Amino acid sequence: MIEDDENVLTTNVRVLTRASGGVLCCYKARTLAEARDAIAKLGYDLIILDIMLPDGSGLDFIPEIHAATNAPILILSARNTPSDIIEGITRGGDNYITKPYEPEAMTAIALAMLRREEKRAKPEPAKTITRGPLTLDIVASRANINGTDSGLKPKEYALLSTLVQNEGRLVSAKELYETVWNLPVNDDVRTVWSHISKLKKKLLITDFTPLTITVERGNGYCFEYNETMDLKF
Repeated sequence: MIEDDENVLTTNVRVLTRASGGVLCCYKARTLAEARDAIAKLGYDLIILDIMLPDGSGLDFIPEIHAATNAPILILSARNTPSDIIEGITRGGDNYITKPYEPEAMTAIALAMLRREEKRAKPEPAKTITRGPLTLDIVASRANINGTDSGLKPKEYALLSTLVQNEGRLVSAKELYETVWNLPVNDDVRTVWSHISKLKKKLLITDFTPLTITVERGNGYCFEYNETMDLKF
């Protein structure tokens, strides 16, 4: 937080810290010189920036912030005309609050910006899983062998997807049934064996292909991909 008014600085830090349940750690800078030194030494998730500071303009400081960090910038300023706000955003601010303001409202905006950045930083979930000649299209729920759709039915695909995501681990028929059918298992789990038998035929899986689904009678099923084998189907 870059702010030269000690009362504003102290209040904002207190309210932010309390609203975050004590999780947020706020560094206080009263001048651009202090801010410059702090940004050079540590990483930050959000910059809250005043414009009119004792040693210069916060707007002129924004390019230095962008050069040092990807953290978003929330501008707090007594400059409150529409042209001031437009200038603050076009100069590189991500949000703009005019003074006077309610600290709680500022806190809500700051925390929302932090949540958005946290979400943006999370990696996109994979849309496909590839094991040699096999590709699972997670979005379309399709299994392709060497680029050709294997024509699996929904339960067959769900079984295969569960096994692939547990590659190398023996998955019991009971676990497969409860995961795929989303029902409590009864004594008869032959339907699992039947569906897996059909999907193996559709995927051309045998003991002599790089893809295998092994069966341990009474124990379960295990998917494995042997990349050292000849991949010619």
